[in-house]
Amino acid sequence: MKNIIYILIILISTNAFSQKKYLLEGTIDKSPIYLAFEDNESPTENTIYDVRYFYKNSLKDIVLSGEKTEKNFVFKFESNDKIIEKFELTQNPNNTFYGFWTDANGKKLSVKLQPFDIAGFLAKQKNSAFLKQ
Repeated sequence: MKNIIYILIILISTNAFSQKKYLLEGTIDKSPIYLAFEDNESPTENTIYDVRYFYKNSLKDIVLSGEKTEKNFVFKFESNDKIIEKFELTQNPNNTFYGFWTDANGKKLSVKLQPFDIAGFLAKQKNSAFLKQ
């Protein structure tokens, strides 16, 4: 649990100087994930910076490249010009996201993300004996 808090703080701090920051939690199919990125919201710049996600059970950052068109976002992990993983997401007005994750073999899974409530998370952990160690 301590590791999750440290990673979330790092994700937030790496986004400290951007215009629009997203810290999201949700699932790829049934696997819990966290995804963070910053959007400069420029009408002329479609690149999304500092995109990273991790699976709750592994806590290992996976850094992605990103781009957007209006409310549609594409995040990719590439190796040797080959797409290994790709997120295709649409943003709803309430800042939830939905779409698909696809791997290099064409396996396609649904993705659902909502804003991460860090204040609520920290409040729940406040009295945790694990964190008091």
